[in-house]
Amino acid sequence: MRNFFHKYENVWVAAFLILSILLVYGQVQTHDFVLLDSYHYIKVNSHVSDGLTVDGIVWAFISSHISNWHPLTWISHMLDCQLFGLNAGYHHLTNLILHMANSLLLFFMLKSMTGAL
Repeated sequence: MRNFFHKYENVWVAAFLILSILLVYGQVQTHDFVLLDSYHYIKVNSHVSDGLTVDGIVWAFISSHISNWHPLTWISHMLDCQLFGLNAGYHHLTNLILHMANSLLLFFMLKSMTGAL
């Protein structure tokens, strides 16, 4: 049994990470935008809420809206609006998927760099 776990340890850890993230954050699809930043970043920002447009992409690279310059974040939000409109649940699910991908990337990168589990 020990040999079986050792042989597939990367798969087990990846599955554990995904399941843990889903267990904690899986309910986000029922949540609305947060007034703290999502409301100003997405809902009332026509550059973002209009979806992917040439004007929006240019704006993303030249704007420091709300004192932040992060064009890839703006474009990601624009893509979410293009695909899902202002349905906050799908925006949150996109973030959940990105969080899972980043967690797996970090695990595999650290495993590759150190050789340790």
